[in-house]
Amino acid sequence: MTYPNAFKGIKKVYLAQILMLIVAILTFVAACVGAVGIQETSSEAVATGSLVALGGVTIVMGILSVIAFIINLVGLSQAAKDNGNFKTAFILTIVGLVLAIINAAVSGNNSGSGSILETVSNVINVLIVIFVINGIVALAANLNDEKLQKKGKTLLTVITIIMVIALVLSIVGAFVGGNAGNGAAITFAVIGVVAAVLYIVAYIMYLSLLSKAKKSFGSK
Repeated sequence: MTYPNAFKGIKKVYLAQILMLIVAILTFVAACVGAVGIQETSSEAVATGSLVALGGVTIVMGILSVIAFIINLVGLSQAAKDNGNFKTAFILTIVGLVLAIINAAVSGNNSGSGSILETVSNVINVLIVIFVINGIVALAANLNDEKLQKKGKTLLTVITIIMVIALVLSIVGAFVGGNAGNGAAITFAVIGVVAAVLYIVAYIMYLSLLSKAKKSFGSK
């Protein structure tokens, strides 16, 4: 095994991304529930039920996100011993945590600042994925694993495009959602559903690369 640290680290990053895939799926469910609640505003019982369900899903999402963050952080720390790209991803993850804490502190008092910080955090998440993939490609090149290297380069482009589109949709959705009116709320819900689907697709593709990477790094 040429890269034992990367092997152990990628295994943890892979597990963390499975949890994040679940979070993305729950985000999709939450968006659908929100859309139902908006459409059924005439029914108080349905609206109340939608809010309760949405609250429960949000709590589960929060717990899974925290667990995934910790596992991912440990994994990146281990992989960083074999390649600098993982170290950069590790540092960006810490920065993302700090921004998330600040966002939670200011979002209640200043929604504008909260939205900006949330957008920056989302951009950082995209950058983390980019650096992790670059790290995998670099190690694959050192191991002369042309298939993994080619797959990494291809998915780097595809995943980045998908995540950027999803990010833009999230920003547009936040802007639309800030406007009053039932029509705007419905549009916000629809955009949320589309963005969630795109994130799910990106996570599945990312997982496929991580799976091949941990097999490659563990078999040498």
